[in-house]
Amino acid sequence: MTINEKEVIKYIDIIINDLENPFDEFTVFSFLEENKEHLSKRKDIAETYNLEDTIINFGLTKKLLKKTEGRILVLDDRGIKLKDFKKGYLKFEKKSKSTPFTKYQKIYLPIIIISFLFAVFKHFQSQSIKINNEELIIERDSLKTLLNVKQKEIDSLNIQFRRIKTIEMKLKAEN
Repeated sequence: MTINEKEVIKYIDIIINDLENPFDEFTVFSFLEENKEHLSKRKDIAETYNLEDTIINFGLTKKLLKKTEGRILVLDDRGIKLKDFKKGYLKFEKKSKSTPFTKYQKIYLPIIIISFLFAVFKHFQSQSIKINNEELIIERDSLKTLLNVKQKEIDSLNIQFRRIKTIEMKLKAEN
């Protein structure tokens, strides 16, 4: 009889879920001797030992079990987490290996972040342009006022210049 991984996982799930206390010691062989499903399928004791070795090796390599003495085992940290998870080894492994983002999310997340940063940059840049624009409008109005004042001074100087010219012409005409 060849032992496939599905059968080993089935027994691992049953053994771990049947434990009352996750810190209790146990043997796989005693469990197999008490398991009615296994007893009905078993042809000889060698088959049971072979299955026991396969289950122990699987549990040790997946760090679900650890040996204390000989064939006496206890649950390792992952085994305790599996017992608390209560949904079976396959779902436990799938959850352990799951990533927080799918490939689609990993591809589009940087694009979204860059777009968001660009939008924020544009927002602050437009505010800066608005502030600059307002400052320029105020400066333009100030310069217009200053231009009007200077224009009035020039007009006043032109009037004075014409008066002086007319006075000079009168003086030249009198001489």
